Amino acid sequence: MANSKNMDPVSGEKVEVSGVYETEWGREEYLERGETFPADVMLGNTEWNMIQYPMDEQHTGETLNPRFGNEVNENQASKHRTRHQKDPD
Repeated sequence: MANSKNMDPVSGEKVEVSGVYETEWGREEYLERGETFPADVMLGNTEWNMIQYPMDEQHTGETLNPRFGNEVNENQASKHRTRHQKDPD
């Protein structure tokens, strides 16, 4: 067993990092920074384990930096043909 000195937060403590947290019984809840960890309905005071950081628009994988040439406005989008479009001939 590892000599870990990390302790999961307990009900009643302040949330330091926003994200999805899970109780000992697997109940998941999204909590914002500054909120208080709630008590579990069945367990009462319980430990909370962070399982996911919050997702926002920056995590979609899209890059809209003009340096990369992928910024498209409405005029440019209408000029592009689809790959399998038939010629009007």
